[in-house]
Amino acid sequence: MKALGVILHFWLIDDLYSEPYGRAYLNNLTGTPQYVSWLTRKLRPHLGDTVLEIGAGIGTLTGRLMGRRLCYVAADVDPLYLHALRNRFLRTPNVEVRRLDPACAEDYENAGGPFDTVLCVNVLEYADDAARVLALAGSALKPGGSLIVLVPQGHALFGTIDKTLGHQRRFQAKELRGLLEQQGYRVRSTSELNKVGSAAWWISSRILRRQYISKLTLKIFDKTVWITRRLDGLLPWRGLSLIAVAEKAGS
Repeated sequence: MKALGVILHFWLIDDLYSEPYGRAYLNNLTGTPQYVSWLTRKLRPHLGDTVLEIGAGIGTLTGRLMGRRLCYVAADVDPLYLHALRNRFLRTPNVEVRRLDPACAEDYENAGGPFDTVLCVNVLEYADDAARVLALAGSALKPGGSLIVLVPQGHALFGTIDKTLGHQRRFQAKELRGLLEQQGYRVRSTSELNKVGSAAWWISSRILRRQYISKLTLKIFDKTVWITRRLDGLLPWRGLSLIAVAEKAGS
């Protein structure tokens, strides 16, 4: 009975990874397959044959997006994530794992590009200088290549959970568009994701002042994705996440 109790306990709550740098959150996302499928459906149409994923984490998106692409480079700077990525894609010929600091120009030179697509999901909110990251990401693109950015949206949602995860900022659509244009990109489209999540985030982070999202909460959310994604276009407020697709101007 004790053993069963321990199994149930660690199925319901955060485990294995410590809170700093969002490790527990990344680990928990592996238990939200419906949400990850929703996200990858939004991203996949914009990917080319060669992809550089900045901040690949433990490969949750990589495993869904790599497909039959000629080359998919999963890059991160955290040693724990790199170890997980190398183990996960050891026998996957079209996936390469590289160490890459998003703010280090030399790392981009060694990434193996240029690429058709640079994928930057949940990276800019951690960066000391988001503009520098965007500029360096462009250096890894082929002429006409696409930069896909996903960031947390809404200044008013910034609260205790953001601080626990290490976020330095949340973005508004106009702000992100302006930042991309300042770095020489032409923004092709912007879209929002997860409006129901915005309400839950605001209550948890600003009202209840919780420090993290529990695994149980994520599991419950994932079971409702089939309906929440259909309601996303109908709800009148902003989504929890913002996606921008851009290319270098003049490419």
